[in-house]
Amino acid sequence: MSIPRRTRVILGGEGGGPRREFCLSRPVALLLGVLVLAVVVGAVLLAMGLFDTRGQRATIADLERQLAEARTEALAARILKAELEQSRRFQDELMAMLGMARTDSLGNALADSICDVPIGQVSAAAATGAAAAAAAPATLPAQPGQAPSRWPAAGAVIREFTRGDPAHGVEAHVGIDIGGQEGSRVVAAAEGDVDFVGDDEVLGKYVEIRHGDDWVTVYGHCASINVGPGHHVRAGEQVAKMGRTGRAETAQLHFQVWQRGEAVDPRKLLSGEPAPR
Repeated sequence: MSIPRRTRVILGGEGGGPRREFCLSRPVALLLGVLVLAVVVGAVLLAMGLFDTRGQRATIADLERQLAEARTEALAARILKAELEQSRRFQDELMAMLGMARTDSLGNALADSICDVPIGQVSAAAATGAAAAAAAPATLPAQPGQAPSRWPAAGAVIREFTRGDPAHGVEAHVGIDIGGQEGSRVVAAAEGDVDFVGDDEVLGKYVEIRHGDDWVTVYGHCASINVGPGHHVRAGEQVAKMGRTGRAETAQLHFQVWQRGEAVDPRKLLSGEPAPR
């Protein structure tokens, strides 16, 4: 379809109003057509870009949720591994008291579990090692430890514990966040031994404390750590200073409680609210 050399445009004229006429040359009409087409194409591309951006944001949010879940699972696995190692040490001590070793005279490995050793061999070992076992101090059974019972920092709870719901896009938060004053004291929630000190992209500077065989507490977003692995702490002893390391936007403490490898809501163990800062 060809464009005429001149195009007449009429505006108004209906309902008794004034009528205006414009004559557009072919180049001007062509230019206006190109501009209208460019505006339409631009609007379509902008709408497509906004839709694509929303999709990318949803994908990023899903990846961040998966990363948080993976970090939680990794922490639970590390806690479980420590518990298994402690159980293995207890088993070694028990086998040593019975006069048994993990390798025989030829260097062959014995069974990992005392339950896998033939009954006759266990009886013979027990008989030959009875005197030593009687003279040696008795090995105490595994101790459940003291459950956390005190708030680890002063301030106010700014985010609660939630297990999340991946099917509905609800992110898990296996701890509580206590907002407070930067540099304020972070104390042990119960007596125990420092198990691990680290620096994580999300948690920032954090410390793990083991309370017997059943309980582990985690203190994250710290500005600094006052203790090291193997340090024995009393309940209420300072272990760190509150900070905003990791992904914390304000000064706060991320506090977690684990019981035999499973995250527990700290509010089930702690009464009331944290002391005011």
